[in-house]
Amino acid sequence: LKKLTHAFNDMAARLTRLLNERAKMLGAIGHDLKSPITAMRLRIELLDDGDSKDRLGVCLDEIQELVDGALSLSRGYDTTETETVFQFEDLMQELIADLVVAGGDITLVNPHRFFIHGRRGALKRAVRNVVENALRYSYRARIFVRPAMGDVCLLIDDDGPGIPEADRTRVFNPFVRLEESRCRDTGGSGLGLALAKSIIDAHQGKIRYEEADSGGARAVIMLPRLMDQAGAA
Repeated sequence: LKKLTHAFNDMAARLTRLLNERAKMLGAIGHDLKSPITAMRLRIELLDDGDSKDRLGVCLDEIQELVDGALSLSRGYDTTETETVFQFEDLMQELIADLVVAGGDITLVNPHRFFIHGRRGALKRAVRNVVENALRYSYRARIFVRPAMGDVCLLIDDDGPGIPEADRTRVFNPFVRLEESRCRDTGGSGLGLALAKSIIDAHQGKIRYEEADSGGARAVIMLPRLMDQAGAA
């Protein structure tokens, strides 16, 4: 048992190093690409107006989106943010206020007050990515926060075309964008859900997609909650 424990600890340490190295690599690549992208934008502005200029601008926007996604993904693995105990409803109200100002149509249905232990900024980024994904395909999202045994259950419903059952796991892979109704034309780099899953996994949570009552997509996020403080609230 002692040898097994040492072997497990060594494996965990190696995995942590690999994740940190991947995060640093993504961050370095994303940072280094910003300068040539800025230079290219300046050169494009010197071109005469026309179809070619517009197309080059669109291509640069797509590259910039990928770079920003890579930087976000690298921050998602960052373990330097301090873990705290915080009120999950406060986080949701804050997030929704930000998105409503940006033009999102979001409804928070009958929220419950729960305490969560973790990295508040990272979890806010994860939930934001999932909600923005819902808004991208239906322009409206309904959010339910419920108790589920020892967890917080967060449901995010949209009225879009939904996600085929065969794609509900694949959609969390980096750079995956579903075809047809959920295509490149609707925006997105294909990194947002991958980042969300990595953060939720790091908090011993789970995320999956299923069909919403409206026929659209429903994201189901489960996060451990602090039972004693939740009950006191």
